[in-house]
Amino acid sequence: QVIINLLTNSIYAVAEIDHKAIEVMLYTEGKRIFITVSDSGPLIDKDILPKIFLPFYTTRKAGAGIGLALSKSIIEGHNGYLYYREINGRNMFVISLVV
Repeated sequence: QVIINLLTNSIYAVAEIDHKAIEVMLYTEGKRIFITVSDSGPLIDKDILPKIFLPFYTTRKAGAGIGLALSKSIIEGHNGYLYYREINGRNMFVISLVV
């Protein structure tokens, strides 16, 4: 469910641009597995970054604002982390779980 939500968000992010790119990566470091979902959509505005994981916060007209909050809760329920990073001008959401 978390991966589906992150991919859905990426699809919306690239919908209005010419160069559409979404990348999913999986790698390990020590006893942790990382799954990243990045896209070439417009960067998330720095003013709203503190709000993106809040329940019912959305920037989409048809959005309910529960996707990222629920995803974060699911990952934390498995003793992991879900966080946002900007890497090389791209949005990236990172899931980190213990192997």
